[in-house]
Amino acid sequence: MGSVLLSTVGTAVGGPLAGAVAASAGAALDSALFGRGHRQAPPEFRAPTSAYGDLVPAAYGRARLSGVLVWATPFRRAVRAKGGTSDRTAYTASFAVALSSRPIEAVGRIWADGRLIRDAGGAFAFDVTMRVHRGTPGQPVDPLIAAAEGMDACPAYRRLAYVVFEDFPLAHFGNRIPALSFEVVADPEGVAPAAWVEEQFREAGLADVTCAAAEPLEGYVGLGRSVREDVVALGEVLGIRPSSAASPVRLATVGRSWTVPRGELGARGAGSAEARAVVSSANADAPGACIVTYLDPDRDYQLGSQRYGTGASDRALELSAAVVANAGDALAVAKRRLADAAAARERLEIALSWDWLEIAPNDLIVPEGDGRAWRVVETRIEPGVVRLRCEAVPGGQVAGHATDPGRVLPAPVERSVPTRLAMAELPGAIAPGGGPALNVCALAEGGWAGAAIGWAFGGDDGFLPLGTLRAGVPYGELLEPLPEGPAEIWDESLSVVLACHSGAELMQSRARLAVLNGANLLRIGDEVIQYRTVQSEGADRFRLRGLLRGRLLTRAAAHAVGTFWHGLPPAALLALRLEPAWTGRELLLEASGAGDPAGGTLATHLLTGAGSAPLAPCHLRLAPEEGGGLRLRWIARDRGNLDWAGQASPEARAYRVRLDWEGSGLPQPLTLLATGDSVAIPAPVVAEIRARGLREVGCEIVAEGDGPLALRSTGWRSVRI
Repeated sequence: MGSVLLSTVGTAVGGPLAGAVAASAGAALDSALFGRGHRQAPPEFRAPTSAYGDLVPAAYGRARLSGVLVWATPFRRAVRAKGGTSDRTAYTASFAVALSSRPIEAVGRIWADGRLIRDAGGAFAFDVTMRVHRGTPGQPVDPLIAAAEGMDACPAYRRLAYVVFEDFPLAHFGNRIPALSFEVVADPEGVAPAAWVEEQFREAGLADVTCAAAEPLEGYVGLGRSVREDVVALGEVLGIRPSSAASPVRLATVGRSWTVPRGELGARGAGSAEARAVVSSANADAPGACIVTYLDPDRDYQLGSQRYGTGASDRALELSAAVVANAGDALAVAKRRLADAAAARERLEIALSWDWLEIAPNDLIVPEGDGRAWRVVETRIEPGVVRLRCEAVPGGQVAGHATDPGRVLPAPVERSVPTRLAMAELPGAIAPGGGPALNVCALAEGGWAGAAIGWAFGGDDGFLPLGTLRAGVPYGELLEPLPEGPAEIWDESLSVVLACHSGAELMQSRARLAVLNGANLLRIGDEVIQYRTVQSEGADRFRLRGLLRGRLLTRAAAHAVGTFWHGLPPAALLALRLEPAWTGRELLLEASGAGDPAGGTLATHLLTGAGSAPLAPCHLRLAPEEGGGLRLRWIARDRGNLDWAGQASPEARAYRVRLDWEGSGLPQPLTLLATGDSVAIPAPVVAEIRARGLREVGCEIVAEGDGPLALRSTGWRSVRI
């Protein structure tokens, strides 16, 4: 840009001659400014940094860049934990990233550690708040930064485009701020690269500049430490050079065109011999290929390289800049720059009189009768003579060339959904020999990727780790009513018709022995069943046959259409061991997964004590006693002996035995207390019953203790007197 600036100043001060002299003095700088083979490293997609001296890039057109971290809060613990392991702890961060030192139009896709976390439609893969400040002159302060720093100390970062993330979840990225990169739309569609160059010159203080850029580019990222570096890198790819004699200064592939009469070729300067036109060739300098390195928008702005040339020379012209272009345009650039370099092997040196002082570097001269065009590379003014050093330019248009940039297979943004927990406090243990437990599982949802589970009682100040759920369970609802059925035997007459909302692939037919060993557990309402056969009846509709009802001490009850169900595969469950003393307390569960908000997804469960409640006895029978009384006997049950025959419980339990008969006149059933496996019905009671001619009475035996009455009671049943 030396000749550009010097000639402009010279013309303004001393007229055309002074401008020509200044142009001659600065012409040597042009080769340094727009020299061939300039390389500028394309941007790296790295974690945002916040070091002193970091440069905020300038985005033009459409580009992808990382930006600079300009503000952040300390990491905030998102999952409260006590006494747990480190993998239960997750953090969020709020921070601001400067994207461009010039205004932008919008932010498109966003990548984190190379993974797409925001698609072109603006959908994030997880819950996060992002605000875009476009860098306008009057943009307001960000409310989060103002709240943290105070209005008096909060900058608005006007004319700086930046984004603010609020509570960005870091657990997906190892509890660190990931390497973020942003697709930035900096200019409205249709803004040509010429406008970018003109703006750069205005930034450098030279406002009177016009540019005619020939190459079609989609974007550019200004990464240099000065405007000069950016202009050099962009100018090489665009193939533009300054034409300084005109006002305003014009940047183009070529300047003005001059036809020089044959008689003017060669002039005699003061004290010098006549200088005729001399044509020379410099084959050794000619590159054999041109390599253009660029950012390819068709491949998520990854680095691309197009090479053109079949020459035998080992030398290659390398152009590398932070330009965004498709593969075809990049190859066209390589072809045109190689054609320029090939033509420039031929040089022309001529001397003209001072009548041709207006000729400036980058102008074209066409000697009369030659027909070939030569670009002026250097002008040197001597007494009475203008000496020009020129190079040939390629004739005609360089033909286009098709190329295949390859393709990427990007993973779509799959939004991580919040965890949906299902809890089952079952009377019987799923694992053989297990004690009372709360079984916790997650419903299979598309986009759910697992979650760490913690638990606490209401009022606690933290959560204890329970474990990690990595697979969901199928779930849905009943499509047909399910009546009561027999327990403890195979039910071949009834079937379950249900809709499976998610996880249908987990439902499979199993052999009888596998079912008896615990496979195919399903919870419908409060009943646990098992099944042998799964039959598909259309989209998400299934029929289950070969049923075992009332499993794990649940009741084989009737269930209406729409009743919720979910699977109980042991491998997808977490079991929280329960203490009998916890019955009646409210338990909090916290799920912290990719789709869960900061602080986790909470669920509550009121502990019923179903897993530790004493069980109602079985096998009621009456036997006469001396004196006219009767003794009611039963067999106690515990969770270690659940077979139909039953065995005596090793510990003596307390029971309430209630008797009721028609016309007794009692305000409530007669209650007898017993410890052990029997109770005596007094002779007067038996006599009263028989005096009424009754052969049966209602009887209910309730095991004393905590837990659901349905487990502790035999229910009302008839016994013969």
